[in-house]
Amino acid sequence: MNKSIISLTYGYWRRHIIIGLSLLLTTLLILSLGQLLTSQGNPNPWINFSIHQTRAAYEVVIHWPLVAWHDRTGWPQPTTVMLKNLETGGLQDLSTEFPCNLIGTNFGDLALHGEWLVGVFACEFYAPYQIHALNVNTRELIILPPAPGVPPEQKYAAETTIYGDIIVWQQHNWEMTRSDLFLFDLQSQTVITLTQPPPSVVDWHPELYEDWLAWYRRNLSTGESFIRLYNLSSSEQITLPVTVAQHTWVSLDDQYVVWSDWRNGDSDIYGYDLINRQEIAFITGPAHQGGGVIHEGLLLYIDYGTPRSLHMYHLDSQQTYVLFQQPPQHDLRRQIGLYQGTAVWIDGGYAATGQSIIYGARPLPERFYLPILGHP
Repeated sequence: MNKSIISLTYGYWRRHIIIGLSLLLTTLLILSLGQLLTSQGNPNPWINFSIHQTRAAYEVVIHWPLVAWHDRTGWPQPTTVMLKNLETGGLQDLSTEFPCNLIGTNFGDLALHGEWLVGVFACEFYAPYQIHALNVNTRELIILPPAPGVPPEQKYAAETTIYGDIIVWQQHNWEMTRSDLFLFDLQSQTVITLTQPPPSVVDWHPELYEDWLAWYRRNLSTGESFIRLYNLSSSEQITLPVTVAQHTWVSLDDQYVVWSDWRNGDSDIYGYDLINRQEIAFITGPAHQGGGVIHEGLLLYIDYGTPRSLHMYHLDSQQTYVLFQQPPQHDLRRQIGLYQGTAVWIDGGYAATGQSIIYGARPLPERFYLPILGHP
């Protein structure tokens, strides 16, 4: 047979075999993903992935594509501050960018928006805590000046939040019986007193989004609790009476503010629509649901049943999906994050090894990650 004919015949079959194998592998992949998504009879578009395994992570924050966290072997041991880019996979230890071996407060130390990572740290145990703002691109470091008029015993800064050039935090005493809110403008480098409530009234857990600042206010004498909102541009104020067991964390986006409420005898997630000016009951299931974080039509929250689990609620479809179930002897930390369709959380319960895993999740088909890869 002519060699050229043999060569053409071989090439023809080789191409078709390769095409056939490719189609077979693609079909198997699609079927595997379909089986994964439809397991337990509930189609779930969310795929989780491992971001990093570390020693003892205490808090994680996200502003796509950046994820930051800090970890330590035990309080008040020095903190390691880490930053990962989910698009490039780049991982950085930022600890050397700070002036000392940092000790965190364990009261909400980190906040992240744009180029700025904000942390609340001290250089020595039981020393005054200061707020550090680090530009992760230029490595510019700004240590915020002391808040004006704060009594010496009220030296604990905590619960930072940042949006654009504005940083807000609470300044409290050790007993948490006095807590005021302060604002720092990165452009003007000035500190402003936002709230100085009367005795026995404390302001906790501030959160910023665009022009709105939300926080939790409690009267320690009467037990009355409120969600307070303040518009930094218009000076509009909104007060929402709430029912909570002790305190509640607040989250908000451009339309909703959400919190954990106990009006039904257990913890449920309620919200307030800033556009339509009405209250909404988002999650009112049995047992306790809390720690809600809201962004762009998604509500991430923790169900404190057995086992503890992490859920994503879609506001438009009113569908709920399970992202993670806490394995036995593990610890799903309260600090969870959500930004532009990416959720992050900490599985911190590896008691035998003292290890934590930072996890993330994104939905299919817009963009997906395979758990076996561990990165985009």
